[in-house]
Amino acid sequence: MDLFLMRHGRAEHHAPSDAERALTAEGVELLRGEALGLKRLGVSFDAILASPMRRAQQTAAEIRDSLDLEIEIGTCRGLASGEHDQVLIELGAYGGESVLLVGHLPLISELASRLLYGDERGDISFEPGSLLHLSIDRAPQPSCSALHWHLTPKQLLLIGEAD
Repeated sequence: MDLFLMRHGRAEHHAPSDAERALTAEGVELLRGEALGLKRLGVSFDAILASPMRRAQQTAAEIRDSLDLEIEIGTCRGLASGEHDQVLIELGAYGGESVLLVGHLPLISELASRLLYGDERGDISFEPGSLLHLSIDRAPQPSCSALHWHLTPKQLLLIGEAD
């Protein structure tokens, strides 16, 4: 399985609750530019799972729509609660050749560290809109993956703008 871990795009700082924080207009535009970079790289997704929080759901929808994918966005509650085992269970049940998970800090960084190194102590940087690509040879479990690349939003934008 090709697994992609993404931190949600730039979001507003204030909202009635953390779960309701929405993407900013700039965050939406940046994600659309990043999607152009993904198209140039030939990246597509069979499944997209996102945290139930508004900004993650919006990020997932912008990526899906920008890539012209006709798939439903699944909700992965573990991506909001910080329950690593729950994320792995939900991911294992979902399947797919190429899956995008959209979440938040610190969970998305901890999850990447767990999949790569077997524990959550690794400090893997995820600025808003960053994307990490792993491959998993068997059912998701700690220390079961290989890193292909980790791109910042600026790098994805530059790839999308390249001639």
